[in-house]
Amino acid sequence: MKTICRRPVFLCNFSGSLEASRSKFFGTALTSRCTVIRKRQHSRKMIYLKSLLNVIDNSGAQIVECIKVLRHGPRNFAKVGDEITVVVKEARALNKEITGQSANNRVKRRDICRAVVVRTKSPLIRPDGSTVRFDDNACVLINKNGDPIGTRVSSVVAKELRELNYNKIVALAPKTF
Repeated sequence: MKTICRRPVFLCNFSGSLEASRSKFFGTALTSRCTVIRKRQHSRKMIYLKSLLNVIDNSGAQIVECIKVLRHGPRNFAKVGDEITVVVKEARALNKEITGQSANNRVKRRDICRAVVVRTKSPLIRPDGSTVRFDDNACVLINKNGDPIGTRVSSVVAKELRELNYNKIVALAPKTF
């Protein structure tokens, strides 16, 4: 998406006339037309209401949207290890050969579930002073007892989940980091 704006020449990538170069040199605010290309909005670092997350288990969901952060306290964002309520936005195919599960044991689009946040783009500061930051926001779907719905976890999870008693998720994950 392109928009036209009026900015001072020294703020634009403009190799214009002699007047423009003199105005850059003397610091006057000569304006010219330039195009500004807006980039797509980056994904959020923290998990808020309406944040989209990747699902890294084989429960049937691919992308979910956060509709409630289940935390006790004044903060309304989720971090690694927090439980959230989500709605499934995109789901995998219903074919048993593809998913490996029967259709009644998986989630479908528009289902409301609970999930645990296992990775965030926000830097996670550990007690030893090191910080860890993942490339995406990801979660694992759980039932009311806190057990994962899926039978496999496909990628890395944060090792803070072990301290928060999500041992089944840590055991299913190929690696903790």
